[in-house]
Order: sequence, then structure tokens, then C-alpha cells
Amino acid sequence: MERARALEWLFFFVTDVIAPSLQAFVLSRDTTAAHGDAIHRLNERALALYEHVDRRLADRPFLAGNAFTLADIAGFTITTALEAQLPWDGLPHARGWLARVGARPAVQRGRSMF
Repeated sequence: MERARALEWLFFFVTDVIAPSLQAFVLSRDTTAAHGDAIHRLNERALALYEHVDRRLADRPFLAGNAFTLADIAGFTITTALEAQLPWDGLPHARGWLARVGARPAVQRGRSMF
């Protein structure tokens, strides 16, 4: 069951959080047109989903349950990119998860490469 949950959360982050965030970034780099409203809506959509993430992490250490999975890697990657924009006061479980994932030695080694 954890494998299915891991895939569910991997796809959630890829399609619902990373995709709109990437689209907003691409639009922000387009200097030929004004996309401010679209960028704002895309970012708001991605950030609003973190309430769902926080509820998921309320009773488990990782997105799929007790096991650290690729879903956590994908989620951690985009969450660190959005970290300054997230309303952390309302996301205590997501904050704890971010700290747990970030404390993993392999994650620290990977981050040190960039």
C-alpha cells in the first residue's frame, strides 16, 4: 500500500505543485508580455495545496507513510524552492517533514552538489 501512496504523492507533486510553479517561472522570464495575473494565480494554486500536504503528514513521518520514498524527494525539492513563499505558521506537519527529509544524510549530500 505504501508503494501506491508513494506514486500517488509523487504524481501529486509533479502535476499539481511542480507543473504550475514551473509554468509561472517560465512566464516570469518572458519579457515580451505582461503575465503578472497568470503568474500570481499559478503560484497561489500551488501554494494552496500545501494545506492538503500538511493534513497528510499529520499522522505519518513521510508522504507514503513510514518509508522515505521518491515522493518525498520530489516534494522536498519543490518545497525548498517555494520555502520563502509558504505560510509556515499554518503548516506545522509540513515543516516537520521538511526538516526530517532535509536532515537525511543522503539528502544533505545531494544538496551539497548544487
